[in-house]
Amino acid sequence: RTCCYKQDGALLEGNRGAGIHLASHWDMAAAPEYSHLLNDVVPYQHCCTHATHSSSCDSFFARRPQTGCHAYAPPVASWGGHFLETLDGQKLFFQGHGEYMLLEATDGSGAVIQGRAAPVTCGEQATVLVAMAVAERSSDRVHVQLARDTGKLEIRINGRRADFDDRVLVQGKAVSVSVLCDATDSVSVVLASGLQVNINAGNGMLSFVILPPETLRGHTR
Repeated sequence: RTCCYKQDGALLEGNRGAGIHLASHWDMAAAPEYSHLLNDVVPYQHCCTHATHSSSCDSFFARRPQTGCHAYAPPVASWGGHFLETLDGQKLFFQGHGEYMLLEATDGSGAVIQGRAAPVTCGEQATVLVAMAVAERSSDRVHVQLARDTGKLEIRINGRRADFDDRVLVQGKAVSVSVLCDATDSVSVVLASGLQVNINAGNGMLSFVILPPETLRGHTR
């Protein structure tokens, strides 16, 4: 289900903007983005957004009833660039040089996120993130790095360059890599465990957001 909020952070309830029950769910054997589009987005647009009669939208919500989201816990995010924020909310000014473990799961999945930091090229005494690797025990390894000559993203799965020329989704073993906007600027990596990493290129460095599933709460370091 989806839970929606007002700009002030209050939970929306009792109207059609409050979210719906979703028919699709995560399945590594299928394309999750396309499944969600086909089973959730298109039916809503057909019955409500572009419908000529309100009765069709009433029928949609009769089949997709809205329920309260008070038990919903929003995902805990960790983000990074020059500054890092950990999953428990600690903010750090990061100046390390070399390769580091950004996240390691302790739940048995073997999920790890690694990062490589290098000095900036403008003469300042600072470092920036230039490469990341994402994998878990049963998955292919995804490597994302900043190309030195173009400042764009280079994406490899098990060492082989991923081709996004004519598609927005590339699936490997127990991992999905999808383009968010432009494959050279922004990409999302999702593991079978549900761990998601959004990686962006800009200003000569990588920035990232880590979105762990509920099952990893309290099981990372």
